[in-house]
Amino acid sequence: MSVEPHHHPNNDVIRKNSFDVGPTPEPTKRHISLPDLPPESDNSPLIEKDHKGADKIGLLHGLKNNMSVKMTKIQNTYSPGILYAKLKNKIAGITKAQKTMIRLLSYIADERKLTLYAYTALLCVSFAQTRMPILISHMIDAVVTDKDWEKAKNQSILFVITATVYSIAEFFWGHLFHLLSSKITLNLKIEMYSSMLKREVEFYDRKKLNQLLHHMNGDINVAKSLCTGKFSSIGRNLIQLCSSAWMLTTVSYKLIMFLIIIVPIHFLIFKGCSILSERVRETLRNSTKTTENRVLETFQNIRIVKAFSSEDYEMDTYDNLLSTNMLHNQKNSLVGSTNAAINTFVTNLTLLCIVYIGMNLVSSGEVSTGTLSGFLLYSMGVTMGFKDFTNSYLSIKESLPVCEKVFELIDEPGKIPHKGGKQLSNFTGKIELKNVVFHYPVSPHIRVLNNVSLTINPGESAAFVGMSGGGKSTIISILLRFYDVESGEVTLDGTRIQELDLYWLHHQIGYVSQDPILFTGTIEENITYGLDSYTPEKVLEAIRMANAEFIFNQELFPEGLKTQIGEKGGRLSGGQKQRLAIARALVRDPKILILDEATSNLDANSEFEVQKAIDALIKDAKITTVTIAHRLATIVNCKTIYVVKEGEIIEQGSHRELVAQNTAYRTLVERQLNVKH
Repeated sequence: MSVEPHHHPNNDVIRKNSFDVGPTPEPTKRHISLPDLPPESDNSPLIEKDHKGADKIGLLHGLKNNMSVKMTKIQNTYSPGILYAKLKNKIAGITKAQKTMIRLLSYIADERKLTLYAYTALLCVSFAQTRMPILISHMIDAVVTDKDWEKAKNQSILFVITATVYSIAEFFWGHLFHLLSSKITLNLKIEMYSSMLKREVEFYDRKKLNQLLHHMNGDINVAKSLCTGKFSSIGRNLIQLCSSAWMLTTVSYKLIMFLIIIVPIHFLIFKGCSILSERVRETLRNSTKTTENRVLETFQNIRIVKAFSSEDYEMDTYDNLLSTNMLHNQKNSLVGSTNAAINTFVTNLTLLCIVYIGMNLVSSGEVSTGTLSGFLLYSMGVTMGFKDFTNSYLSIKESLPVCEKVFELIDEPGKIPHKGGKQLSNFTGKIELKNVVFHYPVSPHIRVLNNVSLTINPGESAAFVGMSGGGKSTIISILLRFYDVESGEVTLDGTRIQELDLYWLHHQIGYVSQDPILFTGTIEENITYGLDSYTPEKVLEAIRMANAEFIFNQELFPEGLKTQIGEKGGRLSGGQKQRLAIARALVRDPKILILDEATSNLDANSEFEVQKAIDALIKDAKITTVTIAHRLATIVNCKTIYVVKEGEIIEQGSHRELVAQNTAYRTLVERQLNVKH
């Protein structure tokens, strides 16, 4: 039977009959969803009775397309990339305190085995602690109610076993958490020390020494206490609270209803006292910090204190600070004692109410004497567990800001990379400054160098002179890349200093500062400081060139190179320390030698010998030498002398050239030597 072709409203395909459905439409060109179709009825204008087969096939295609759309939507919603992006956004949205908490937990997770053993011991302690009250209640019932001494004996044995397990588990719990805290402290201190050592000099301009020491010790101890003590305590308190509350539900609903009413009241009282106590503790912490800072500053500047005979002044200042600190301490003690007394009173009042209600229940026969005893013990467990849990929680909240400071210090990005960059294979020591402009980051409004340009060729000697504060030492600082310039370029052998490996660069430069800095240790350790390897011959040669042969005086230094020099080289004179510092610079075979008032602490004879050795070294080894000097007699042989004033080079030339002219340098020479040239 043939049928006239017709046009379906939802399909542009022409069908010859009900069995010849024609080509299958492309899913991408037609999408039919079930909700868009009208319900089947005899009156539907979209569906004709004579073409039921064709319409069913059309519906199947629509259903297929609809499922395809839904599957695509599911794939777009739950693909790994989308889920990761959502998780990342969710993590980014958490608070700073939550991020700190997660990071602290990661330190615990790094010690997986130790953490597992420690928390296993904690669970054993909590389990044994929960079992003890019920064993006591059974013993009381066995004696008072049942008069069964055999049962009482068995319960006593179980109690002894439980107490033994409790004691052993508590030993391992305390010991393992102590080990865990020690390892966390070790990791945190290594991370912080490594992070601070890799910081640029600007970081130390912004930070005070006492602040860094406080972060290294006090703040890390807070983080250690939080990671182990407080986390373990809050876990134990939570287990004690939940287990005791669960055991209470098996005793009497009347007593449970009383606890449900009284515990929130107890919590509000405790929280109010804690808020007041925290305010007082914060004031005490600030006062203690101020007192400690004053002591540290006094001891660091003890020579100034002695030179100005300020001992009495410092004692009065310290006495005033201690008196203020004691007042805050007394106030803190008063508030803390009041807090403890109020909480103890509320706790005892709660227990009294429980005993009163329980006695009525015992007299009515609803509960036994042993059950009441167990309930009292569990009630104390709930009350103390709730109190300790709240205390631990508040303590954690107080400690998190301190931990945030620790992680901020560890994570603070350095502006100058410690390692990484180019290492020049044939480094000669050519120095160029091109239109350098610089200001110290801590004083951005003061320009220290203004459009400075100069060139020092390999093997040449250059000196910088001028009034203090003119910018001489700043030039040395940017050559060592203690700081980066604001504009302009600093190049070594034609390569921008920012492109060079800083670790490699500092091994090509020998640096002698104005104040010789030595470390606690032996003479040999100080001369070879920072070297990966060296030979005894090289050390002896550096000692000879620095005129530091006093080391081999058996009367003064019987142990020679192995002699301990004390803290900051305190057992040596100023001249001896300076010559050791020069030897430390020369032992590296540097391509550039920087002398910042290197001979300022030497007597005339030693200065002459050291200067002669340096001049010979420059001539023979072709070392580029940069010198800062106020004593102009030490730089007369330098090829180029730069006169620096207010951040600019106002004159340059040799000693003879500058003295022959009416220059600022000539004025400096005349004033210092008191002669007319």
